[in-house]
Amino acid sequence: MNKILFSALALLCFPLFAAQDTLAISINIEDVMSIDEIQLPTEFKIHTPSPNPFNPVVNLQIDVPVQIHGSILIYDLTGRKVGKLFDGLLEPGYQQFQWNASQMSSGMYFISVNTEVENTIQKVMLVK
Repeated sequence: MNKILFSALALLCFPLFAAQDTLAISINIEDVMSIDEIQLPTEFKIHTPSPNPFNPVVNLQIDVPVQIHGSILIYDLTGRKVGKLFDGLLEPGYQQFQWNASQMSSGMYFISVNTEVENTIQKVMLVK
């Protein structure tokens, strides 16, 4: 176990008295996760949006093993784009996205995920 020693000097406002004390704090370095130990996804995966049906927020997780460009767009039944959740570089990791459809009408919507690796459209149902 590694130890780090902190010293604190406390000066009290008394004319004839000054105090100094040492406080030892032990930190177990083995308990701290290093960056090398963080597990990244091994394959690209677009999870099923949940909950579905939803009201008013739906969640989407995308597992990204390497940095790629991607976009997440929302369309209504007529094919009109009604929202954009993301457009840019997806960093490696487990990416979480939320669509808050509180300003939208009840009905079927489509979440379109487009990347260099995969393009998919997922149906979600907003029920108010």
